[in-house]
Amino acid sequence: MTVHALDRDPPADYSTAVEAYLCSAGIASSSLRVYRISLLTWAWLATGQQPPLGRNRRGAEPPTVAFAMFDEAPADVTAKMFAQRARLVDANTVNRELSVMKAAITWWRVRGRLTRNPIIGIERRPAPPDRTRALSREQIAALFDLKVSVRERTLWKALYETCARAEEILCLDVEDLLLADKRGGVTSKGGTIEWVHWQSGTAQLLPRLLKGRTRGPVLRTAGHLPTSPRVTHVQLPGAPACPTGELPSSSRPSPGRSPIRVSPT
Repeated sequence: MTVHALDRDPPADYSTAVEAYLCSAGIASSSLRVYRISLLTWAWLATGQQPPLGRNRRGAEPPTVAFAMFDEAPADVTAKMFAQRARLVDANTVNRELSVMKAAITWWRVRGRLTRNPIIGIERRPAPPDRTRALSREQIAALFDLKVSVRERTLWKALYETCARAEEILCLDVEDLLLADKRGGVTSKGGTIEWVHWQSGTAQLLPRLLKGRTRGPVLRTAGHLPTSPRVTHVQLPGAPACPTGELPSSSRPSPGRSPIRVSPT
């Protein structure tokens, strides 16, 4: 059994409590930004306000809230604001914000920083089914035949062969790779280190991409690489054309998920 020391002096304000949780709860560095945004949303909700939507949220400062307010304020105010937010944004967003907040509240209560659950009774919203269609094998083959940079080709192959999340592959460092074993260590959502395994396609591309490098990001961005043509639109066989140059919304991958899936036929 793990014993946690109780805090004699809990944080004065909510933002400080959020940072304490993010720094100490073993959250993967690649997930910190999403966790922070999700948690700070509740600063608006707890004060009877709605956070800015869309681009207006970027750089917006949340209201200063005393952390003790989450122990003292009526829960119905927060519940009412959450219900209103659920009508303004998609279900996946509010469900993520609720899940992140529940985890933080558990962490704070175990350490004596909160005495009650300020969001008790708030339930997840039903999310629409994922109707993203998997690419056929012909479409996958057409994708890999495109004339793109070694970096893009390696990324696509790694996503396809490992079935890992995009952020896991993008965050790989050269030091994380065991090339002879065709595997690499990634940080999962819970902060633990897990192994992803690739096949010969990725194994053949990695030496061409790394060019003898022994450290640093595997998939270096344009700031580290010579300028090369970028793929802005891909028209695959059998996929609906889109005049905007983007994939149709039904074909776009969800954030954090590999954009490449293959159907069995």
